[in-house]
Amino acid sequence: MENMQAGMALRDRFMADNIMWILGQEEERGNSRIFISGHNGHVDQFGSYDEENPYMGHILADTIGENSYFVIGTDFYKTTNNMPKGSAKRTKFTAYSHDPLAKAAKKCGYDICWLDFSKIPEASALQHEVVEYCYMGNFGENQMTLLNRIIMRAIPYTYRIWGSPASMYDGMIFVTEAHPIQFSSGERI
Repeated sequence: MENMQAGMALRDRFMADNIMWILGQEEERGNSRIFISGHNGHVDQFGSYDEENPYMGHILADTIGENSYFVIGTDFYKTTNNMPKGSAKRTKFTAYSHDPLAKAAKKCGYDICWLDFSKIPEASALQHEVVEYCYMGNFGENQMTLLNRIIMRAIPYTYRIWGSPASMYDGMIFVTEAHPIQFSSGERI
């Protein structure tokens, strides 16, 4: 487990180095901003594997400054994923995040919505929900082995993270029912 964690931490450092290189290239062209996309676990602005190994987002926030790193997390109420099943096949896996904010989006009738945490009134019920720790969905392709799928079906909390949305992100996009991309040939990825 320690070697796997060290490998993931090294990967995050390399991703942060690549992003800083891209930012440097854009700054040479007169651009002061870039837009990147990554897994929630990597973009988290204060997260770390342990005291010495921060996530990519944490490295970037420290390097360019917390106020210069704006991160948007994503979550779902319900998702159906196409998980690897063998070398060329995939299987469907349906999951629920149990994120109270995603559930609120669903109850309000939103298919997709954006919540900018800086726009939430202080001391409001919504502010409380954003600051408090809650479960959020957390999927990554590398965790989709047969054993992990069996464990995730039996113990749903293995595909959820426990955290404070406001401490991880500046805002979030919620998708009520996420599903795999469908190509015109009917093939899903």
